[in-house]
Amino acid sequence: MRLGLMTLAVALIVVVGTDSRGEDKPQEAKPASSKTQWAIARAERWEKLLKKEKKSHGKRATALERALAWLANNQSDGGLWEAENYGRVLNGKPVSKDLQAEGRGHAIYDTGVTGLALTAFLVAGYDGRGAHRFDQAVRRALAHMVAIQTEDGCFGERTQKFRADGEEGSKGPLDPRAWSYTQAIVTTAIVEAYGMTGDKRWRASAQKGLHLIAKMRNPEFAWRYGERPISNDTSVSSWMALCLGTAKAINAGLDEAQKLELDAGAEQGFAAWLEKITYEGRAGYRIQGKGSVRPKMRMGEFPPAKTRAMTAAALAGRLTFLRESYKSKLVKLGVKEIAKMPPAWEYDGSIDFIYWYFGSLVMARFTDRTARLWLKALYEALLQHQMAPSEPEAIRGSWDPDGAWGREGGRVYATAVAALMLMCQTRFARR
Repeated sequence: MRLGLMTLAVALIVVVGTDSRGEDKPQEAKPASSKTQWAIARAERWEKLLKKEKKSHGKRATALERALAWLANNQSDGGLWEAENYGRVLNGKPVSKDLQAEGRGHAIYDTGVTGLALTAFLVAGYDGRGAHRFDQAVRRALAHMVAIQTEDGCFGERTQKFRADGEEGSKGPLDPRAWSYTQAIVTTAIVEAYGMTGDKRWRASAQKGLHLIAKMRNPEFAWRYGERPISNDTSVSSWMALCLGTAKAINAGLDEAQKLELDAGAEQGFAAWLEKITYEGRAGYRIQGKGSVRPKMRMGEFPPAKTRAMTAAALAGRLTFLRESYKSKLVKLGVKEIAKMPPAWEYDGSIDFIYWYFGSLVMARFTDRTARLWLKALYEALLQHQMAPSEPEAIRGSWDPDGAWGREGGRVYATAVAALMLMCQTRFARR
């Protein structure tokens, strides 16, 4: 039996059938002995949590299985997930326009949402080496990512056409923003693939991605858009820190020859940026004391006062990359700020999957009542708003992209991030 998170919850979930796409014969499942230390430790955390919280964790396992099934069903033949054009083919078959799901994002985020979806499958224990159709989805996605990666490590194009709200197709001026986030997100996925398998192919790809991330960082501080853009921001920097923190955690269990090479100055630079941007535990986007970033055209709909996204993102970076003590003053103050605003699926500007995602990675590190209540609110919001099995096939198992950034990434983004949030308590080891 292959060792994966889903198999540990087999008594509580329904295993989805085999792939219907006519892909070449899948590989045989790898024995547990071939699993890396990274993969085994995560599976053990999942099993431990399942035993401890059998009923509540079982519900999350079922929701996760349904989310992954929706993602697998909506993967394009080329291996990517399309933010804008998803759902036109379902299970390898064309879908008539009247049956296609709503909730489309922008095509410039295709590579980024593919990175998020791929990470969700990997964190769930599917590494692409097994016979399960989720492994087949991972194989296709990894092959796609390696195929589009440039010699200098970039995943996809550096500048892309940005579609303003209300426009048809990917039009508008060249925009360098998407690829900075994309580089962080996809490199994280490839780093995870290497951690799960020890495969030299994924190590080579991950290393190229990490080298580019090092080139992108401003020498004295952190990251923003493009290569060394002089300015910095907490949003891009925190996605980069999550990537580097993942690589750092994986390196801890590897021999020197197997370790990924990381930017030697990144920790000091990121720490310096957080010191500059944080006041009384709250992190600003680009200016200390200012709120979190929101889409410019939707500020009225999603007021910055309704989120603690930058504080959560900065804290996730502190804990994952900088490995700060849970008892440090700034960590305690930041957690206190996040605790004041638990997740709530309310149409008053409160829905923010980016805040909830980084917040989940923070709160999952703690076991006190405050953290448990915050996570309970998160899980309730997600479970109550996942599309039910009775819904049309085009949406069942997914989430509506109702949040602040839903128009950018669409339903694929919302579902991939929701799946990752359901696994927040097993993604990283507590220290």
